[in-house]
Amino acid sequence: MGETDQLIANMRARIEMCRRLAKSIRDREAIELLRKMADEGEADVKRLEAERDAAQL
Repeated sequence: MGETDQLIANMRARIEMCRRLAKSIRDREAIELLRKMADEGEADVKRLEAERDAAQL
């Protein structure tokens, strides 16, 4: 597994952790913040995957 692939895997784990935590708490502000962090993380993963795929061409 390459460095970028490992980074993406780590980011996905953190995204999942944010989503799980958001489901387990009751503080509305914290829930919204965790969901926003997860969404931003997913956008970053998509960007990294696109850059990785473009570099492989």
